[in-house]
Amino acid sequence: MWYLAKRLRRAMTERETRYVLGGSGPGGAPVVVEADDVYLGGERNQGSGPGGKTRVIAATERYEDGRMGHVAMRMVVGFTSKAVRALP
Repeated sequence: MWYLAKRLRRAMTERETRYVLGGSGPGGAPVVVEADDVYLGGERNQGSGPGGKTRVIAATERYEDGRMGHVAMRMVVGFTSKAVRALP
């Protein structure tokens, strides 16, 4: 079981380096990339605030027929346009 888990992790890592969000879908149809920012984890605090939370930007592809494509997530220092452009 350990050997299979190790191989799956390696395959998933290698796969991620081959994909770039956007471009064209099947038949050359345009692909829409949607992105959003989110705070994850951390202690529950009174009120709203990012104290102790991790900043993450997530982006996904959406095809014309509504299907979802690849998803990319990345931890970032801040929610800046530079951080969004750094997504694959």
